[in-house]
Amino acid sequence: MPKYEVDESDQFLKDIEEAAVWILLSNIEQSETLADAKVGEFEADMNSLKERLRDFPESGESDAIQGLRKFPIYDGRFSAKWIVNHAARSVVLITLSDSKYPRPLRQFQFD
Repeated sequence: MPKYEVDESDQFLKDIEEAAVWILLSNIEQSETLADAKVGEFEADMNSLKERLRDFPESGESDAIQGLRKFPIYDGRFSAKWIVNHAARSVVLITLSDSKYPRPLRQFQFD
């Protein structure tokens, strides 16, 4: 059976970037090595999820919104959400939410 194609929405890519920067900034004070390791863990979790979705697009749990699936990553800190199109054999990752700090609490600016 052919695998599913996994795509990422623009919002999901933006969420991934924000999460990686947040993880980096929240750990850099302890050490640069720790911060890099934590970002590496996050990236590994994301890659693992994508690989799992290629074979098992219905993995995870159903969301309150019908047709939406979700799965915790990075020790449950974040929740990746996606939709499955069985006819096209595709999965689209649509958003990544932070369960510890909602978006309004994560606002930061670069100078």
